[in-house]
Amino acid sequence: MRTLRAMTRVLSEPRILQAVATIKEGLAHDGDFTAAVEAYAELSKDEAMALWVAPSKGGIWTTAERRQLHSDEFAAELRRHKQG
Repeated sequence: MRTLRAMTRVLSEPRILQAVATIKEGLAHDGDFTAAVEAYAELSKDEAMALWVAPSKGGIWTTAERRQLHSDEFAAELRRHKQG
């Protein structure tokens, strides 16, 4: 319950809600994670963790999206983004 409350609190911020929408749209374009990575990189570690609620518990990421966010390809793109 605490994790769902944290996620709801984080999602009440307009910039987070916009980031989530951008990430979801970016993940929908298989193989091109550029927009998703840019939006995800803007999230703090605490914000990203608060959003990581299982779909079965009311989380915003689908199982497929969670798989993509944890994929080697997404991680590599995120590292490249952070390195500049």
